[in-house]
Amino acid sequence: MNNRNKNKGFIALTSVIMISALLMVILVRRSDSSFLTRFNILNSELKEMSGGLAQACIETARLELARDLDYGGGSRVVLGDSECEVLTVGPSGGTWPKIIVARAEVQNIYTKLSAKIDRGFNIITQQELTN
Repeated sequence: MNNRNKNKGFIALTSVIMISALLMVILVRRSDSSFLTRFNILNSELKEMSGGLAQACIETARLELARDLDYGGGSRVVLGDSECEVLTVGPSGGTWPKIIVARAEVQNIYTKLSAKIDRGFNIITQQELTN
């Protein structure tokens, strides 16, 4: 009788340990996915900020092009620890439409945009380029 009670206690203790281990694994997996989701949301917000900054550089290039038709790019805009650069404006001379390429960086998240501009300095098309 005494051995039988010891076996019941051992089985109960082993069952509690196994169920606890299983619950710990489930909790760790759930918290891990929540943790990674938080970084995905942060990256998407940084990408949105980078895209807005690249768009601002396109607008800066349009303004510079309206002031000087020979403007070829190369200007840099710095906002805190973020920056964008007008890489190129071409073709040079009186050839239209012009293509403006700008690149922005916000905390190591990059956006590179290309915009086609008509003679009225309106954006005809715009697309994101791969880095």
